[in-house]
This record gives sequence, structure tokens and C-alpha cells, in this order.
Amino acid sequence: MNADSHPDFTVLAPSDSRVIKVDQIRSLTEFAYTRPQISKRKVAILDPADALNLQAGNALLKTLEEPGSDVTLILLSEQRSRLLATVRSRCQYFRLPKPELTALNEWVAGQLASGKGAATSKSDETLLPELVAAMTLAYQFSPWRTLEALRAEGQQQPVLMTILDTLTACVEGQQDIFAGAQGLAKVPVEELLDLLLWVWASVFRLQLSDAAVSSADHTLVQSSALKDLQTLASSLEAEAAEAAYQSLLAFRQQFNEGRNPSVPLFLEATLMKLREGRRPPAQTGQSAGAVRPVDFLSALTQSQQLLR
Repeated sequence: MNADSHPDFTVLAPSDSRVIKVDQIRSLTEFAYTRPQISKRKVAILDPADALNLQAGNALLKTLEEPGSDVTLILLSEQRSRLLATVRSRCQYFRLPKPELTALNEWVAGQLASGKGAATSKSDETLLPELVAAMTLAYQFSPWRTLEALRAEGQQQPVLMTILDTLTACVEGQQDIFAGAQGLAKVPVEELLDLLLWVWASVFRLQLSDAAVSSADHTLVQSSALKDLQTLASSLEAEAAEAAYQSLLAFRQQFNEGRNPSVPLFLEATLMKLREGRRPPAQTGQSAGAVRPVDFLSALTQSQQLLR
């Protein structure tokens, strides 16, 4: 199976694009209606199932509705809402609970400490627990994605921190919008959209909770990722953050539907609107008061609930 040569087992995944195409589903249908060769059953996995484009999803319906008696179809999805409603209605749901955040953080930190990972940057050779927690949340509780992002060979810092630095610099007028958009456009699109979704969920939560980072809190001040999140939450009008979030959802829907929207144009428009939505200097940073690190991370953890 590891060699992808088992005659009764197959995995469908995006091949030369970001979607599973109708030709792949036709091959799956042929696979599903032939008898097993060496096993009692045949198994097909679609990973991720939400990569099905419209034509592929419709082509799959008949096989889902009347599969062969000796075949099992497994559709994997982190966000089932992205599946066609007609596909969802023909499936049984098995929810795999995510591990506790503390356990994930300890595992990621242990992998890095054991030499199986790399430092995040040349200027920051140690990973703060708070930064690992933020990364784990941003990568949807996926420890492998978090570890992969932290290893980031050839990068000065993890992608999440690059995104936050760019957003903050553009909002505050410290970076050219077009240069910032071009830099963000280099991030793989799906990863970029996932991280931006978490950023805005976190900004909303921080604005609602009025969670601020004390300048005397050295633990959090050292983490540029958490500082940038707080800066965005305190610098942006709530309407500007909401507009950016709604624009992101609309773009993501177009992307999922395979319309090939322009990533640079989307980013440029978003950054321009964010700069226009910056609070007046006198209002920037207003807050009900400082909170402890655990309260700040609690706000970030709650933001993850918005994405489930």
C-alpha cells in the first residue's frame, strides 16, 4: 500500500492541479465496480474530498448512492461545508476529535527540541510556547503542518509570521501595498487562505474580548506573531476587519469552485481596504487593560472555535 501498488486500494488526490477532476472519478467508478483481486474488499480514499470540482462531485453521486457490495469509499475533509450538499447527503459522518492543544504543543516542541526540526529564524533561535500554540491554532490543529511550517528550510521565518508582519506593516503604512501583495502571493494559495482565515478569526476574538498585551509582559512581547495579531486587533476598525473577512470568504469560494481568481489583485484590494480602515492614531491601542499570557492565548483558542 505504501508503494501504491495494491490492486484493491486507491487514493484519489489532486494531481496536476488543486482539484480532483472528473476523469479521476470515472477511474474510481471503474475501480469500485470490479471485484477485488487479492483482498475481500476494495478501499478508495478521496483526500481531500473537498477538492472535488463541481463536475467530479456530480460524477461521484451515482457511485456513492449505489456502491459495489465489496467496496468502501472514504472521503476525508477538514471542512465538510466545502463538500457539495448532494455529496454530503449520501455519506455517513465519522468525526475524528482533535487532540488537546496542550498535547499538540508538547509534541511539536518535543520534535523541535530533539533536533528533528529547525529554528524559526536566525534572529530567534528559541521557540516560545506561546508561538508554538499560535502556530498550532493557525494550522487547524494539524501538528504535521505546524512542524513543517516551523522547519521551513530556506525561510527566515514561518509563513504565518511573514503574513502577520506584512499585514501589520501595510496597515501602518510601513510597507508598499503592491510589494506586500506580491510577497504574500508567493505563499501557496490554500495555505495562505487557511492562515488568513485564522488571522481574521483571531482579530475578531481579540477585538471582542478587548485582550491587550502588556508592554511589561516580556514573554509575549518577544513573540512577533502575537504582537502583530494584537496590533491588527487594536489598529483596525471593526468594520474594516469584517470587510476583509467577508472578502476572503468570497475569494475562497471562487477558488474552491475552480474559477481561478487573481491572487495578487485580491491581496492588493484587501491591503488597500485595510489601510483605509485603520483607526485614527488617537484611538489606536485603546483597550480595557492588560491581561496575562494565558488570557491572550485563551482568546486565540476561542477563535479556533469559529472555524470548526
